[in-house]
Amino acid sequence: MTYILTSKIRKTYLSGIFKIKGDAEEYLRKYPDNVKSNTSLERIDCVYPFFITEDEKGFRYFDEVGVSKVIEELVQDPVSDEEYCYTNLYRVAEDYFCNKPGKDYMGIIQHWHIENSLIREIKSNGLNSLWS
Repeated sequence: MTYILTSKIRKTYLSGIFKIKGDAEEYLRKYPDNVKSNTSLERIDCVYPFFITEDEKGFRYFDEVGVSKVIEELVQDPVSDEEYCYTNLYRVAEDYFCNKPGKDYMGIIQHWHIENSLIREIKSNGLNSLWS
């Protein structure tokens, strides 16, 4: 199991990812009150490494097989704009949190903006070519 802290201040973001629920709860206690009151703790059925997609459907969580299916679905209806971002793809291999509890530092998680050029790379070299 993995525990996700999701905060919503101006926009929704993941403010912490933890393998152990107690670690997530301890980190949440350090949040400023205004952020803490706008943060939820959610349990997901994923183990490291796992993947998060962020797009118009919100945040979704997948293992490698699941995220491969998501990528395959994207190529079924490609957009002609080469720079169109279908989804942001995050690979989480360990607990994520920042030294400023409750802040949006999702950019420090290994991630990619999935555009047509990356879809072609994945089709040619496989999904794990992104992080190998």
